[in-house]
Amino acid sequence: MKFFYRILVIVFAISPLGLLAQNNFFTDKSENDFQASHDQIRPIKPERFRAVQLDVNSLQQFLSTVPMEFTADAANRTAILTLPMPYGGTARFSITESPMQEPGLAAKFPDIKTYSGQGIDDGTATAKLDWTGFGFHVQVLSPVSGSMYIDPYERGNVTNYMSYYKTDLKPQGIFQEIGVEGVTDASGSTAQVTGFCSATLRSYRLAVACTGEYAVAVGGTNAQLLHSAIVTTVNRVNGVYEQEVGVRLILITNNNLIEFLSASSDPFNGNNSPGTLINESQSVITNYIGSANFDIGHTFSTGGGGLAGLGVVCNNAQKARGITGSGNPTGDAYDIDFVAHEMGHQFSGRHTFNATTGNCGGGNRSSATAVEPGSGVTIMGYAGICGSTNDLENNSIPNFHSTSQGEIGNFKTSGGGSSCGTNIATGNTAPVVNAGSNYTIPANTPFMLTGSATDADGDILTYSWEEYDLGTAGNWNSGNKPFFRSFVPTTSPTRYFPKMSDIINNTQTKGEYLPQNSQSLNFRLTVRDNKSGGAGVCSDEMTVTVVSSTAFKVTSQSSSTSWTANGSNTATVTWNVSGTNTAPINCTGVDILFSGDGGLTYPYTLKSNTPNDGAEDIIIPAVATGQGRIMVKGNGNIFFSINNANITVTSVTACDAEGATLTPTTQVNAIAGSASLNLSLSPLYSAPLSMTGTVTSSDPTMNLPVYNTGTFSCQVVGNVSTYRAYTFVVNTQGSYTFTRQSPTPTNVMMTLYQNSFNSSSPCTNFISSNGSLTGSSVSIGGSITAFLVQGQAYTLVIGTFASSQPSLPFNYSVTYAGPGTLFSGSGNYSDPGAGYSYAYVIVNNSTNIIKAISNTANLSNASTYPSGSYTIYGLSYINSIASALQTFVGSSFANFTTAIITQPGTYCANLSKNTVSVNIGGVVPVTFTELTAKKRDNNVVLNWGTVTEINSSHFVIERSANGRDFTNSIGELAAAGNSTTQQQYTFTDNMPFKGLNYYRIKQVDKDGAYTYSNTVAINFEKGGNIVIVYPNPVKHTLRVEYAATKNGKVQVQVLDARGSFVIQNNYTVTIGKNIHAIQTSTLATGVYVLKYTDVDGNTSFTKFIKE
Repeated sequence: MKFFYRILVIVFAISPLGLLAQNNFFTDKSENDFQASHDQIRPIKPERFRAVQLDVNSLQQFLSTVPMEFTADAANRTAILTLPMPYGGTARFSITESPMQEPGLAAKFPDIKTYSGQGIDDGTATAKLDWTGFGFHVQVLSPVSGSMYIDPYERGNVTNYMSYYKTDLKPQGIFQEIGVEGVTDASGSTAQVTGFCSATLRSYRLAVACTGEYAVAVGGTNAQLLHSAIVTTVNRVNGVYEQEVGVRLILITNNNLIEFLSASSDPFNGNNSPGTLINESQSVITNYIGSANFDIGHTFSTGGGGLAGLGVVCNNAQKARGITGSGNPTGDAYDIDFVAHEMGHQFSGRHTFNATTGNCGGGNRSSATAVEPGSGVTIMGYAGICGSTNDLENNSIPNFHSTSQGEIGNFKTSGGGSSCGTNIATGNTAPVVNAGSNYTIPANTPFMLTGSATDADGDILTYSWEEYDLGTAGNWNSGNKPFFRSFVPTTSPTRYFPKMSDIINNTQTKGEYLPQNSQSLNFRLTVRDNKSGGAGVCSDEMTVTVVSSTAFKVTSQSSSTSWTANGSNTATVTWNVSGTNTAPINCTGVDILFSGDGGLTYPYTLKSNTPNDGAEDIIIPAVATGQGRIMVKGNGNIFFSINNANITVTSVTACDAEGATLTPTTQVNAIAGSASLNLSLSPLYSAPLSMTGTVTSSDPTMNLPVYNTGTFSCQVVGNVSTYRAYTFVVNTQGSYTFTRQSPTPTNVMMTLYQNSFNSSSPCTNFISSNGSLTGSSVSIGGSITAFLVQGQAYTLVIGTFASSQPSLPFNYSVTYAGPGTLFSGSGNYSDPGAGYSYAYVIVNNSTNIIKAISNTANLSNASTYPSGSYTIYGLSYINSIASALQTFVGSSFANFTTAIITQPGTYCANLSKNTVSVNIGGVVPVTFTELTAKKRDNNVVLNWGTVTEINSSHFVIERSANGRDFTNSIGELAAAGNSTTQQQYTFTDNMPFKGLNYYRIKQVDKDGAYTYSNTVAINFEKGGNIVIVYPNPVKHTLRVEYAATKNGKVQVQVLDARGSFVIQNNYTVTIGKNIHAIQTSTLATGVYVLKYTDVDGNTSFTKFIKE
């Protein structure tokens, strides 16, 4: 069913420096508006989407002005596009033009453009966008908010669009992969692929052929529309490959020659025969294009499924042996699950699933890389096509397993894929990753893995823990390796095995199985920096040795328990030691931790390194909660257990300090000493939201609202509903799911509102409901999902379906899952209360020592906060203990938390409910002064300096003809090494290019790390600066490209045939390439002259034709 929501209007406070307008070109509509003119084919039909209408002219004008990626222009300004999120709200992205066609091909299709986007509100989000003959398309990949798409509602309509999540686009039919050429299943193979670490983006020339049947299926009634469909698919594949394996595919100049419009005119006979088509793919692409003119070839079709050669890229005899066929070759399933998968084979990636049921059988399993249980869920797995027993998900997640990353990465850097392709300089560096130590743990026992990483560029990092063991083929729960599936990366460096939600609720997720006997488990931590256009990815490995034993298990508080905290009351915690205190585990101590949020987090340490003897008395913590849980964890180890039921704690000691929550909670990554480490944090005072209670006959009533699937809107039905309402805010923007939990009856209704709820008008501010009206019948679901915005107030109403359904009173419990925390109340409260103050506790994660308790969160002093990982907690405290708090600086954070939760009368203080993670990288080895370039006769003299140098080895002088591809190293100079005084350097280029030359300096330190100077440009073209206009002829928008050698003002004038000025614009330009968009749609057809006056007053004249 389909849901449509109002736009949530958000006002962001931004710095005006270097920013363009935050352009939002979409308005909400209903599907009824679209259906009124619906006469086209709908190849993409999500079950739920947001209907929006696009202001096409405004979007095209905006896109014509965005900077080119990897240029000085892109570094100096930000073009912000606001996109509508599927469940409401908006998200901002910084957009750059990102070409994926060779210039010759782009000239043939000048109206087809591709772009990249970096999330602003969600820094982990990356986007691929395109404008083609079919309109606007967007793919957003985000581990925080999920994969989402914007696609035309119907083919042929470029104004009506759907914004939807991948999870709401169900598979249509089953894809059949015929196999992989060159792969045999050598049963029992134990070879393991190494990990991957790179920030290098390598481009490959791609030739995509298609059958005539494919052209018909995608609506390719002419050359431009057919090419449009191919561009959208390849652009979305690039969205994954650039982030995961550092590969970009560039469509070749003559790709149009192998895009066939009809079956009668194409040279293929194998559209429905993969064995025939893969041979034809190699011969047709080679014959039409020429072997020297492409690096990888692939053919799109509508039948036959998928088939590809293994590791054939760059191999002239086999590099076009790859095909992908589907009856509906459009959308996420085709682009990511199918095409990205088959091309993965061509880049040497083998299958990663371990099951042999369904399509996983028939020899498709690769024993050398079968590292995922069941069907697997990553791109080289078989999600959704291995049968109900082993299908872990319906579709792949948009990630390669670290084993696949290793295969593809090694192939492109040192294998067959290194013999062709070209590196693209992005200026990005890979994270530095530490997976931590090896551990020995008991069988049948949960465990947690925590790693760390730093990033020299300060990008937002995400973490993925994956098992990479090989074992005997079998079902996911057969008890053999591999035991644990992959998940989408998260912003937390910790993963629980199994998922904490399963441990809490005593459930099981397919693909997670605790070992029951002795095993050696190998894990890899892969960290991504989520840099749009070419991410840095790196991994590190560790081993968990499992020893046969009974489970290490908490045995106390196994049913609902009530405690009273007064500073001295105690309770006994018991657990089964299960031999963990003796060899080979040798864990003689345990930590006892407490959770106040139902077991999701454990911020309170009750005992640290207490003897692992199976029992311990703890002082009851003064943490008022109805959802307390106890965790007993091996001290210095990773195994743990939690008790089975909630604990209610009532505190009789008065301490009204409100711990609050911190905002923003975005992970911070920066270089030591960076000014950006002086953080601007704010507390949000309120209590965490708990939606547990009892509805009684004394509660208020209303007429029941539900979602009408026919009108796509809220409708009030005649039922009288008795309800309770919860108003709340969230501290992190994203998608949240609200789910009924036992003992809630199945006919309990949940309704979500934006802002306030009015029982006399229950459809006002309606967002969503778990009740759906179809015809005259209402179906009741178990959950609702919505995109919620930080700081916006919402109300969730929980009530009966009718006056006696269920009968009153009844108990209910509703939980939520999302990227942040829900807090009671309708707004931000900035006052900690009379007599109380707020501070920040900064903890060094490697030592667990408190570095500071301060009213500011300033980590910008490099000597105090060197390279490492830190956590910031908020702290509300009574003013009388301000001096006493400073005595904890330099001591253990565990001791501090024990003091404030067991001695609230002495230390009246409460920590925040959330934290901020800070990763600090090493000090930048060099601080540059500005690089300058000057002409001297026929040479270019470069001058630059350094303010300081640390561990500096040498400088590489790089030159480029276009400002993007700095593949030409023209010399090196030795560096000073270590210096605290200013150094000056000079280099002369004796053979500059004719025309424009771009220069930058790459400083390399003795450890191999590097950083770049600014980029400068100088022109050796007679007549001054270069001005290029295109397309020519032009219909709507003329682009004027100007290569400036210095900052300043320019003027663009357009003269008609009579010599009259019909257009006159002034622009500010910066060093390097500048692109101006001139709107020509109002000009009459004819010949015009463009006059360009540059920064120095030089003029140039260029003719163009207006069609």
